[in-house]
Parts: sequence; structure tokens; C-alpha cells
Amino acid sequence: MSRDEDAAQAIASAARLRLGEAAIGRIRVFPEDDHAGEPAFSVLIDLTDQRFRPSGADFLALIKAMRDALEDIGDTRFPYVNISAPGDEQAEDTRGAA
Repeated sequence: MSRDEDAAQAIASAARLRLGEAAIGRIRVFPEDDHAGEPAFSVLIDLTDQRFRPSGADFLALIKAMRDALEDIGDTRFPYVNISAPGDEQAEDTRGAA
């Protein structure tokens, strides 16, 4: 398994432990550079229902659990997490519109 695959697995495991299997429809993890050009991860979590959306404190605990899981495998990249659930409004892509 590659370093990115190991990290994605660690992130997904931490998310499942914090949120619970029933809460998660899909987790996608992409290595990318952050706004400062530092290596990071984009983590997209699709919940199965709005009722599973974490509170602010639980969201921060989720990110900490992911950071801890990454540190356990020697990976220092930061996980930038976005969570969506059925019923969320999607932003309209207005690029190119003038």
C-alpha cells in the first residue's frame, strides 16, 4: 500500500470510530496542497442523514482523531474536512459566468 493509501485508511478509520458506521455513506480522501502550498488532505464525508451531523466540538474532536491517526503512522499532513448530508444546499458554480 502507498503512503497516501495508508493515510486515507487511517483517516477513514478515525472517522468511522468518531461518527459511527451508520452515519457514513462515503468517505473520500485526496492528497493535495493547502492554501500555503503545504502537503495536506482534502477529506469529504457524505453522511447518511442530517441527524448524524457533528456539533462544533465533535467536529473538532473528529479532526483531532484524524490528526492522531496520521501521526501514529508518521504522517504530518493536515486533514481539511468537509461534511455533507442529504438535504444540504449545494453551492452553484458561477465560474465563467459574466
